Amino acid sequence: MLRPKRLRPDNIPEADQPVSGQGRAWQVWLYAFCFAGLAAMVMPDQKPFPYQYVPGQPWSYSSLKAPFDYEVLRQPEEVADSLKILQDEHGPYLLIDPSIEQKQLQQFTDKLAKQVEISRYDTQYDDLLKNPDQYRRFGVALLTDLYQKGITSDNTDYLPNLNRDGTVYLVSGNTTVKTSFSELFTVKKARDFLIDTLPFSPVRQPEVILPMLEDALEPNLVYSDSMTTASLRRKTSALLSTGIIVGKGEEIIAKNELVGPAEVQKLESLSRHFQTQNPWEQYMGYGLMALLVFAGLLASFALLPVLNTPGREQRLALPMIILLCIGLLSFANRFGASVPLLLPIFALPVLLQRIYPAVLCWGAWAAVVLLSGFALDWGGAWMAIQVSGMVGSMLLLVNAQAWATRVASIGSVVFLEVFVWVAAGMAGKLPESVWNYDTVLLFFGAGLLALAVFPLRQMLERCYKNMMKYMPEWAQKHPERHASRVFFYFNCSIILISGILLQCTSSQVDFCLWNRE
Repeated sequence: MLRPKRLRPDNIPEADQPVSGQGRAWQVWLYAFCFAGLAAMVMPDQKPFPYQYVPGQPWSYSSLKAPFDYEVLRQPEEVADSLKILQDEHGPYLLIDPSIEQKQLQQFTDKLAKQVEISRYDTQYDDLLKNPDQYRRFGVALLTDLYQKGITSDNTDYLPNLNRDGTVYLVSGNTTVKTSFSELFTVKKARDFLIDTLPFSPVRQPEVILPMLEDALEPNLVYSDSMTTASLRRKTSALLSTGIIVGKGEEIIAKNELVGPAEVQKLESLSRHFQTQNPWEQYMGYGLMALLVFAGLLASFALLPVLNTPGREQRLALPMIILLCIGLLSFANRFGASVPLLLPIFALPVLLQRIYPAVLCWGAWAAVVLLSGFALDWGGAWMAIQVSGMVGSMLLLVNAQAWATRVASIGSVVFLEVFVWVAAGMAGKLPESVWNYDTVLLFFGAGLLALAVFPLRQMLERCYKNMMKYMPEWAQKHPERHASRVFFYFNCSIILISGILLQCTSSQVDFCLWNRE
């Protein structure tokens, strides 16, 4: 049966039809992967240790206090010989599995009982039939002795950390015993031990139970990579430890004080807490979180027709605006942990409300706050501050028309953010670099920058009207689509110029941060 072909409405161009959730799903994921990869590279990174000093020279920065409790450690160069000896003597940790011993002992007991049952009328097993308990106790004692000493595999390839001395550590419950691998029983050595021991056994026919004992032999030592690594880390930390703890808020070095050996030790120990162990894992984590955010944002265009904007370019412009905001926050974070508060994120929906539906404006704000808070070291307090700004902006700022109302609304939003900042600081959720009086000035600076959003929005609206007025003839058939493309290219140019400026100035920023007097 032929079905009539579904016609598209005349007033909607084909390229701008609502995106099908099934037919365009691959596009959603493709764009989401691209934007997630870019976001992972521009999200705020943990700030490296922002101090440079020369031993024996004055400390050129302001007085430095410990941001948290940490232990003063020796330099690896001081204990290099001891560390080498430690690594040479360190061996793998082998766990004794008691379940294997119990299983094999039960197997031996069952086989012995079965042998007694089937040999009831066989004169060859007269002594076994007369003294079955004696044979059972003797076999169980032999196997118990072997399993308590440990039986390992004949192949040592499963022990990657075995040193030339063959040192291993046997772990049974809470007990750890250092021994040599040569003293352990392999399955072959355990069989030889049984053959050599049976002639001296208290039973008259020990050869009767020899096959049962050999069948009950199974390796019960399990290599533990986690315990081996944790033990080496624990021993290394004990070797580097000085036993000196620097408490939170304790002064490490004062301004213009000479950087002596004790100060160098404290500063080097503090700098280790700012080092990223594996940056690729961090980027992967950022990318996965960004993938979730951008996939949800782009899928909303495809699945919710009410959110379909006039053109595809305008839909793609929104994630680019989010990337630009995150890049600005990341750049501000290079100056200091509190500098991102200077950017009025709460005003982003106000800037976009004439271009996108309100749901998408607040969705863009949520994406910026979520991704930046996920990357910042004090992300919990950051998101709490931004949520308070969002509440104030939603209630007061979005619908403000007169300039007096706008100024009062922005003042109220700033007051809410400062209030939450004080609460977070008193609760100990802020680092010392953010919990100071200078940060209040950043909030007021953000309020002043928020005032510039309104003339900027008017400028964008005027540009949009001019584009519609002086549109070329070939674009007059679909004016909204043409304006959408121009808006997209405008965002691309802004992001490109911003990226070049940020890249060119980042080296100068680092130079100023590391060499300021």
